[in-house]
Amino acid sequence: SCVDTTSDPNNCGACGSPCSGTCAHSRCTITLASNQGTLRGIAVDADNVYWTNNGPSGVGGLLKLPIGGTQVISLTPTNGFSPYSVAIDSTNVYWTDTNAGNLYQVPITGGTPTLLATGFPSALVVGNGKLYYGLGGTSTAGIYALTLPFTAGETATTLSITGTPCSMVVDTKNIY
Repeated sequence: SCVDTTSDPNNCGACGSPCSGTCAHSRCTITLASNQGTLRGIAVDADNVYWTNNGPSGVGGLLKLPIGGTQVISLTPTNGFSPYSVAIDSTNVYWTDTNAGNLYQVPITGGTPTLLATGFPSALVVGNGKLYYGLGGTSTAGIYALTLPFTAGETATTLSITGTPCSMVVDTKNIY
């Protein structure tokens, strides 16, 4: 017979639905990583969870954890960066650095970051074969796009020169 599905880890949310974490209010909560400083951005693909850890005084990093895994993997050096926003495609992770005001990419397997843009980029989103990002500043504020995969020396296309977005999503036709 089924017991209380609101808190039983063997019947979390429904009879016969096990929870390997904490079952509370019929929801299973699993802690993936702890002691992470200030988390700012998160992205998920079929295999991994990616996030930015904005530590104190530029001691942050871009991290990932395989879904169902237990070992956190650092994709960037953990000093000098203050990562904020994050976006992914099938081969790269993109993130903004609030310390230096830059936009970077690194392979999803980790490695040396590649500088893509400067000017205090804000929101990021990947879609339709492009990396869309917002820029701040009075003369550069707006939305920009880089064609993916990025080619060294590529110039971003200006899509809008109004405001600095703090969040964006994209569908097959529009950026919101």
